[in-house]
Amino acid sequence: MNERIKELADKVDRIKDFYSVGPVQRAALEDFADLIIKECIDLLLNESERLYSKMMEETESETMRGDFEILAEKCVDNAAFINEHFGVE
Repeated sequence: MNERIKELADKVDRIKDFYSVGPVQRAALEDFADLIIKECIDLLLNESERLYSKMMEETESETMRGDFEILAEKCVDNAAFINEHFGVE
């Protein structure tokens, strides 16, 4: 598990206690944290795809096309940042 997830778990007493009980509980907590992080990454990547589609549909304004592209790229960048920050595989 990524060190940042451990730090966050230590901030909540009930989770910290659960985390320190044993390897099964620790693994369950790690899996749950990974699922939440992956869900956040998936949301950003799905939004990026939606924005790229909007970009392709935009025919009247080159500025709007560029804006959609920038926003889509930022979603991908943020997904990569979250993945790197939490070290989800």
